[in-house]
Amino acid sequence: MTAKYSQNTWVSFVMICTLLMLSPGAVALPVIFSVTANSPTVARYEKLELTVHFSATFINPFDFDQVNLKTKFFSPSGKQYVMDGFYMQDYVMNAPNQLTPAGQPKWLLRFAPDETGTWNYIVSVTDAAGTTSYENRQFVCTPSSHKGFIKRDGNKLKFKNGEIFQALGVNLAFQWWWDGFTIYEDWIDEL
Repeated sequence: MTAKYSQNTWVSFVMICTLLMLSPGAVALPVIFSVTANSPTVARYEKLELTVHFSATFINPFDFDQVNLKTKFFSPSGKQYVMDGFYMQDYVMNAPNQLTPAGQPKWLLRFAPDETGTWNYIVSVTDAAGTTSYENRQFVCTPSSHKGFIKRDGNKLKFKNGEIFQALGVNLAFQWWWDGFTIYEDWIDEL
């Protein structure tokens, strides 16, 4: 079941959280309602995206000291990776200089597995009251033809498979305000 929240619902939620945070003795732990993966299988080096619905006590979703969404990923070989989540709002460009929110803000986690097999992960949310974890979850990483992440090797950049990455840069300067942000779409199309 997918829940849709209106802007007023989110404003009310933030106000209630603020009141609870300022109330003496209010120590309710965060509650994680759901964790939804974009797919139960992910190709090696591709993106697993988790959407997390939770309640916690915070005023600023961008302040890790107030609210912190994390996931611990455990690879098939036993390696552990800890990734931070983030608060995100999608936007649509309606006019040259006008962005309009698209849908409701959401909490996301993204991860690209580097090992094939079954991965386990645990999602947690921390606020001033403490930490709550969600049940242990899994996804399967399948083989892919991706070359891997890029890292520095001496004075060269190389993919994980050892191939050299030849970086090509494009200098797109700033745009004039009256042209609007859509001018970047035109410039990139012309490339």
